[in-house]
Amino acid sequence: MKIGGIEYKTIEEKIVKPSIPAPSLDNPIVFPERMNAEIKRIAGDRIKNLIANLKEDPLSFENWNDLALEKEGIDDLKGAEEIWIYTSALSPKDPLSFSNLGNLYGYYLKDNIKAEENYLKSIELEKGNGFWYYQTFMFYKDVLKDAVKAKAIIAEGVKNNPSDEDLKNILKSL
Repeated sequence: MKIGGIEYKTIEEKIVKPSIPAPSLDNPIVFPERMNAEIKRIAGDRIKNLIANLKEDPLSFENWNDLALEKEGIDDLKGAEEIWIYTSALSPKDPLSFSNLGNLYGYYLKDNIKAEENYLKSIELEKGNGFWYYQTFMFYKDVLKDAVKAKAIIAEGVKNNPSDEDLKNILKSL
């Protein structure tokens, strides 16, 4: 699965029996009125296909994640949140759901406390991946406007990923 141009692979052994029920796959698809009819058709088809796939394989992390992304894309932010909370229970050792929740809370739902908790959880789960530090850095820089936290998280990322040239360059620029 690609996220922001980066190839990301979920580790199947991270999938567990979730401690919470799966979100309903039977909720109606509601589009924003301002959305173009062709975009509605394309997004609706993708959502319907993902739902059909999930009815066949209800433990597919990738399909749940893609459905949440589609819901976020049609401004169904509560639907996306519900799915990412579920995928974080489905695969509690996978940082992707936590990072996606961080983005959702920080940039869309404006809950900075939950955003920071989820970004930091993604780092905790995979300290050796500079991408999670970068996303947290951007949240600190752009949303919280906290240069001290932004620099500290990049410094931590460089410490834990000494060969990550992108993180090093960011740190040098601060």
